[in-house]
Amino acid sequence: MSRYLTILWAAVLVAGFILSCTGRDSSKEPWVYAPITEMTQVAGTWEGLLIRSPRSRQDDWVKLIIRPDGTYAFESYRTIGMFQGRGQFSLKAGRLATTSQRGSIIGSLYLLYASRMLKTEGTAADGVQYQAELTPKK
Repeated sequence: MSRYLTILWAAVLVAGFILSCTGRDSSKEPWVYAPITEMTQVAGTWEGLLIRSPRSRQDDWVKLIIRPDGTYAFESYRTIGMFQGRGQFSLKAGRLATTSQRGSIIGSLYLLYASRMLKTEGTAADGVQYQAELTPKK
């Protein structure tokens, strides 16, 4: 009987260890779209990888600063230098939107538990498309 209890106890410990290690893996769970109703929801500094289409040899790192009034400034760090700009976002159908002579950008907010992600898609005046998944700067 003692051997049986020892084996049972060991099995319970192993099962507990496995369950604690497998926990909730947020990388497998879907981000949920959250309509933007106020600029304050996205105000702050966001950073992430800017991917160009058609793909270039290297993607760029981008920093986007959004103020509560919707004005923004961005900097993209490239191997050949820095690209920067500023403008004014408006809210359209729950998304950020801006258009200028240089191109247009649409931004959507996504949530996963307490994490936020801003997905942006843009088209430059020359037709090159860009996308980025930005997270708040820590």
